[in-house]
Amino acid sequence: MESFVITRKQPLLHLLLQAVVLVVVLGLLIWFVFVAPGKTGEAYQPRLVALTGHNMELQRQNERLLAEKDLFGRQLAMLEESSIIDQLALDTLRGELKDMQDSVFKFKQELEFYQSVLNASQSNGLAVQGLYVETMPRLHRFRYKIVLTRFGKGNKSIEGRLLMKLSGDLQGKSKILGLQDLTLDEKPFVTFSLKNFTVVEGLLDVPSGFTPSQAQVQLNNSDGKRVLAERTFDWRVANVVEE
Repeated sequence: MESFVITRKQPLLHLLLQAVVLVVVLGLLIWFVFVAPGKTGEAYQPRLVALTGHNMELQRQNERLLAEKDLFGRQLAMLEESSIIDQLALDTLRGELKDMQDSVFKFKQELEFYQSVLNASQSNGLAVQGLYVETMPRLHRFRYKIVLTRFGKGNKSIEGRLLMKLSGDLQGKSKILGLQDLTLDEKPFVTFSLKNFTVVEGLLDVPSGFTPSQAQVQLNNSDGKRVLAERTFDWRVANVVEE
């Protein structure tokens, strides 16, 4: 049995519409590709120029701020260094001034001590005129100076031994310590020689916990068999000597 296929022919109007659509699409495509970019660029060209100039100005300002920051950093470092140097110089001057004040105070006290000794009644013969004590930087260490005088016995010098004992309290008990207990030298005396006036001085290392109350000074002849003079002083410390 034979079969037949029926095809419908397109009308002429339909073909014309397709052609028109195709032409319009091609026209729009050509406009967007070739015409529109140029017109768009021309429209935004002033804005683009303005933005470019503004960006360059921001870059210049940024470079200027960075340069000012670097300069400020260097100036700040110089000021800090100068401030440190000034502070060190000021601390040095303060330290030197304090040392000078301490020295003046020390010499003033010592001068007053010697003046009081010289102004005292001058007894004939050998005498222990005064005891001067000052603390040292080392803990429990003291420097002592003992003034000896001799009047009315001619011009010949004499020699002898000086003994000193400290009496006081050690951990609640009475204690007497001699020079052999207070110095590195194991001798209980130091030698002296004078004609009219001399000063015997040395260092004492007082044991920890010992509180002196009195100092007894005794002068013996050169062989230590005869007492020439003696005197007891209250233990008084003049001042603190700092390094």
